[in-house]
Amino acid sequence: MGYKNSTMMMGSINDSQITTDVNYALTSSSALGVRLLYVDIDNQSPQLLKEASFTHRLIRANEPNSQSNLWFFGGIGNLASTDSASESTTTYSPGFQLDYETRRIYMSIYNRMLRGKHVNYDVARIKGGFSFYKTGYNRTQPWFIMEISHMNGVKETTQFVPTLRLINKNLYVELGINQKAKPNIGLMYLF
Repeated sequence: MGYKNSTMMMGSINDSQITTDVNYALTSSSALGVRLLYVDIDNQSPQLLKEASFTHRLIRANEPNSQSNLWFFGGIGNLASTDSASESTTTYSPGFQLDYETRRIYMSIYNRMLRGKHVNYDVARIKGGFSFYKTGYNRTQPWFIMEISHMNGVKETTQFVPTLRLINKNLYVELGINQKAKPNIGLMYLF
Protein backbone atom coordinates (compact mmCIF):
# COMPACT_ATOMS: atom_id res chain seq x y z
CA MET A 1 0.00 0.00 0.00
CA GLY A 2 1.22 3.49 -0.80
CA TYR A 3 0.75 6.95 0.61
CA LYS A 4 -2.63 8.73 0.96
CA ASN A 5 -4.45 9.18 -2.39
CA SER A 6 -2.06 6.86 -4.24
CA THR A 7 -3.05 3.93 -6.43
CA MET A 8 -1.15 0.66 -6.40
CA MET A 9 -1.33 -2.07 -9.01
CA MET A 10 0.08 -5.52 -8.27
CA GLY A 11 0.15 -8.71 -10.24
CA SER A 12 1.70 -12.14 -9.95
CA ILE A 13 1.85 -15.24 -12.11
CA ASN A 14 2.94 -18.77 -11.25
CA ASP A 15 2.10 -22.23 -12.55
CA SER A 16 -1.17 -22.52 -10.58
CA GLN A 17 -2.53 -18.97 -10.32
CA ILE A 18 -2.66 -15.44 -11.70
CA THR A 19 -3.46 -12.59 -9.30
CA THR A 20 -4.22 -8.94 -10.04
CA ASP A 21 -4.87 -6.33 -7.34
CA VAL A 22 -5.60 -2.63 -7.68
CA ASN A 23 -6.17 -0.47 -4.63
CA TYR A 24 -6.59 3.18 -3.73
CA ALA A 25 -5.17 4.51 -0.43
CA LEU A 26 -7.89 6.42 1.41
CA THR A 27 -5.41 7.28 4.19
CA SER A 28 -1.76 6.44 4.85
CA SER A 29 -2.91 3.19 6.49
CA SER A 30 -6.16 2.10 4.73
CA ALA A 31 -7.03 1.23 1.15
CA LEU A 32 -9.97 -0.10 -0.86
CA GLY A 33 -9.54 -2.15 -3.99
CA VAL A 34 -10.49 -4.95 -6.33
CA ARG A 35 -8.84 -8.33 -6.72
CA LEU A 36 -8.98 -10.94 -9.47
CA LEU A 37 -7.59 -14.41 -8.87
CA TYR A 38 -7.46 -17.14 -11.50
CA VAL A 39 -6.52 -20.43 -9.85
CA ASP A 40 -6.02 -23.94 -11.23
CA ILE A 41 -7.52 -26.32 -8.66
CA ASP A 42 -6.78 -30.06 -8.45
CA ASN A 43 -9.37 -32.26 -10.21
CA GLN A 44 -11.61 -29.28 -11.13
CA SER A 45 -11.92 -26.73 -13.88
CA PRO A 46 -10.00 -23.50 -13.20
CA GLN A 47 -11.69 -20.98 -10.90
CA LEU A 48 -11.96 -17.17 -11.17
CA LEU A 49 -12.38 -15.01 -8.07
CA LYS A 50 -13.71 -11.45 -8.37
CA GLU A 51 -13.45 -9.60 -5.07
CA ALA A 52 -13.80 -6.19 -3.42
CA SER A 53 -10.94 -5.83 -0.96
CA PHE A 54 -9.84 -3.78 2.05
CA THR A 55 -6.29 -3.32 3.42
CA HIS A 56 -5.40 -1.74 6.75
CA ARG A 57 -2.06 -1.32 8.50
CA LEU A 58 -2.77 -2.06 12.17
CA ILE A 59 0.73 -1.35 13.51
CA ARG A 60 3.89 0.29 12.21
CA ALA A 61 7.01 0.36 14.35
CA ASN A 62 9.77 2.59 12.99
CA GLU A 63 13.27 2.34 14.40
CA PRO A 64 16.31 4.31 13.19
CA ASN A 65 17.39 1.51 10.81
CA SER A 66 14.34 -0.75 10.51
CA GLN A 67 10.58 -0.92 10.15
CA SER A 68 7.97 -3.50 11.20
CA ASN A 69 4.34 -3.65 10.06
CA LEU A 70 1.26 -5.68 10.88
CA TRP A 71 -1.32 -5.64 8.08
CA PHE A 72 -4.91 -6.85 8.02
CA PHE A 73 -6.71 -7.40 4.72
CA GLY A 74 -9.85 -9.04 3.55
CA GLY A 75 -12.40 -9.22 0.84
CA ILE A 76 -15.83 -10.35 -0.20
CA GLY A 77 -16.35 -11.78 -3.65
CA ASN A 78 -17.55 -14.49 -5.95
CA LEU A 79 -15.66 -17.60 -7.05
CA ALA A 80 -16.88 -19.29 -10.21
CA SER A 81 -15.73 -22.09 -12.46
CA THR A 82 -14.42 -20.81 -15.78
CA ASP A 83 -16.34 -23.64 -17.49
CA SER A 84 -19.78 -22.88 -16.05
CA ALA A 85 -21.19 -19.70 -14.50
CA SER A 86 -23.75 -21.79 -12.60
CA GLU A 87 -20.99 -23.22 -10.39
CA SER A 88 -20.25 -20.17 -8.23
CA THR A 89 -20.11 -19.29 -4.56
CA THR A 90 -19.82 -16.18 -2.41
CA THR A 91 -16.43 -15.99 -0.70
CA TYR A 92 -14.70 -14.12 2.08
CA SER A 93 -10.94 -13.80 2.51
CA PRO A 94 -9.52 -12.39 5.75
CA GLY A 95 -5.77 -12.42 6.29
CA PHE A 96 -2.72 -10.76 7.78
CA GLN A 97 0.93 -10.05 7.07
CA LEU A 98 3.68 -9.33 9.57
CA ASP A 99 6.88 -7.95 8.07
CA TYR A 100 10.26 -6.63 9.20
CA GLU A 101 12.80 -4.88 7.03
CA THR A 102 16.01 -2.91 7.07
CA ARG A 103 17.87 -1.65 4.03
CA ARG A 104 19.64 -5.04 3.94
CA ILE A 105 17.24 -7.66 5.47
CA TYR A 106 13.61 -8.58 4.77
CA MET A 107 11.31 -11.10 6.50
CA SER A 108 7.55 -11.64 6.32
CA ILE A 109 4.84 -14.05 7.41
CA TYR A 110 1.58 -14.04 5.43
CA ASN A 111 -1.67 -15.94 5.82
CA ARG A 112 -4.89 -15.42 3.88
CA MET A 113 -8.01 -17.56 3.97
CA LEU A 114 -10.26 -17.96 0.94
CA ARG A 115 -13.48 -19.52 2.12
CA GLY A 116 -16.99 -20.11 0.83
CA LYS A 117 -19.38 -23.01 0.37
CA HIS A 118 -17.09 -26.04 -0.23
CA VAL A 119 -14.12 -23.65 -0.64
CA ASN A 120 -10.88 -23.76 1.37
CA TYR A 121 -8.03 -22.29 -0.65
CA ASP A 122 -6.03 -20.82 2.22
CA VAL A 123 -2.53 -19.47 1.50
CA ALA A 124 0.40 -19.41 3.92
CA ARG A 125 3.72 -17.86 2.96
CA ILE A 126 7.08 -17.13 4.59
CA LYS A 127 9.66 -14.91 2.88
CA GLY A 128 13.14 -13.94 3.94
CA GLY A 129 16.17 -12.51 2.27
CA PHE A 130 18.83 -9.87 1.93
CA SER A 131 19.87 -7.07 -0.38
CA PHE A 132 23.19 -7.36 -2.14
CA TYR A 133 24.11 -3.76 -1.24
CA LYS A 134 22.52 -0.52 -0.06
CA THR A 135 21.42 2.01 -2.64
CA GLY A 136 19.69 5.36 -2.76
CA TYR A 137 16.08 5.99 -3.74
CA ASN A 138 16.97 6.76 -7.39
CA ARG A 139 18.93 3.54 -7.96
CA THR A 140 17.77 -0.05 -8.40
CA GLN A 141 18.33 -2.25 -5.35
CA PRO A 142 18.62 -6.02 -5.98
CA TRP A 143 17.56 -8.54 -3.33
CA PHE A 144 17.68 -12.31 -2.95
CA ILE A 145 14.44 -13.60 -1.38
CA MET A 146 13.57 -17.19 -0.50
CA GLU A 147 9.83 -17.88 -0.44
CA ILE A 148 8.08 -20.94 0.92
CA SER A 149 4.34 -20.97 0.21
CA HIS A 150 1.44 -23.37 0.51
CA MET A 151 -2.05 -23.08 -0.98
CA ASN A 152 -4.74 -25.63 -0.27
CA GLY A 153 -6.17 -27.40 -3.30
CA VAL A 154 -3.79 -26.34 -6.07
CA LYS A 155 -1.78 -28.75 -8.18
CA GLU A 156 1.57 -27.95 -6.55
CA THR A 157 0.60 -27.19 -2.95
CA THR A 158 3.99 -26.29 -1.42
CA GLN A 159 6.45 -24.22 -3.39
CA PHE A 160 10.05 -23.28 -2.66
CA VAL A 161 10.90 -20.24 -4.75
CA PRO A 162 14.32 -18.55 -4.80
CA THR A 163 13.67 -15.06 -6.16
CA LEU A 164 15.51 -12.02 -7.45
CA ARG A 165 13.69 -8.86 -6.32
CA LEU A 166 14.44 -5.48 -7.93
CA ILE A 167 13.14 -2.26 -6.35
CA ASN A 168 13.45 1.17 -7.94
CA LYS A 169 11.41 4.10 -6.58
CA ASN A 170 7.79 3.09 -7.18
CA LEU A 171 8.47 -0.08 -9.24
CA TYR A 172 8.97 -3.52 -7.71
CA VAL A 173 9.72 -6.65 -9.77
CA GLU A 174 10.20 -10.26 -8.59
CA LEU A 175 11.54 -13.05 -10.79
CA GLY A 176 11.67 -16.52 -9.26
CA ILE A 177 11.61 -20.17 -10.16
CA ASN A 178 10.07 -22.99 -8.12
CA GLN A 179 11.39 -26.50 -7.48
CA LYS A 180 9.71 -27.78 -10.68
CA ALA A 181 11.50 -25.13 -12.80
CA LYS A 182 8.26 -23.13 -13.24
CA PRO A 183 8.55 -19.32 -13.19
CA ASN A 184 7.05 -17.05 -10.54
CA ILE A 185 6.75 -13.42 -11.64
CA GLY A 186 5.53 -10.48 -9.54
CA LEU A 187 5.13 -6.81 -10.37
CA MET A 188 4.01 -3.82 -8.29
CA TYR A 189 3.67 -0.21 -9.43
CA LEU A 190 2.66 2.74 -7.25
CA PHE A 191 1.36 5.98 -8.74
